Amino acid sequence: MSAAKSPRGVVVGAIPRVNLLPKSELDRRSNAALARRWVAVGIGALLIVVVLIGGGYAYSLMSSMRLTAEQNRASQLSIDLAELAPVSRSVAQRRSLSAQLEQAMAGDLAWRPVLDGLAAQLPDDAVVTGYSLAAGPVPAGDDPSVQVGIDGTLTVITATPLPVAEVIDAVRGVEDVLYVDIRQLLRDADEEPDSYEYTIQVQLDQTVYSRRFVPASEDTPKTQD
Repeated sequence: MSAAKSPRGVVVGAIPRVNLLPKSELDRRSNAALARRWVAVGIGALLIVVVLIGGGYAYSLMSSMRLTAEQNRASQLSIDLAELAPVSRSVAQRRSLSAQLEQAMAGDLAWRPVLDGLAAQLPDDAVVTGYSLAAGPVPAGDDPSVQVGIDGTLTVITATPLPVAEVIDAVRGVEDVLYVDIRQLLRDADEEPDSYEYTIQVQLDQTVYSRRFVPASEDTPKTQD
């Protein structure tokens, strides 16, 4: 004979079950179960904390290892730079010497073509007996044709009086000449001159500079051999 369930869930024909445990025992068991759950939660939280601490320690260890590697690399780079220091000093000294050479030789020029070009404008009987010419300052600006490159005087002796105006015009026609003036050296009035002495003051622009010591990157508008 099988048992059947009534609509209220009571099994008909089955042995009835009665909970005879006292309320205190039920409460104890309920509290024990709750305590076990809290213990499990605590253990889980502890495991999570341990994992986080372990992960943080591992990350810190890796960071420390990377820092040590970078410090070693920086130390090696410092050693390499120290080994290259003599080369750097040599390069700096070379640049300094090159700059000093450019500064000192900025007024370098070929004097003979300058003198020959001026002497060619004098009469046939005129002889250049001396000269005092000085190179001008270091080139500055973009147009060397308006800056003084040579300044000085030439001493000339002639057998006949020098046609001053004609010579001035001729010298002014020379390329590079900025200024020219001629003065006669006076002698005693009672002395019969067998020759005439003059000083020619001239200024030439900076295009007469050879520019041999100028860096190749700069333009060289004109050079003298």
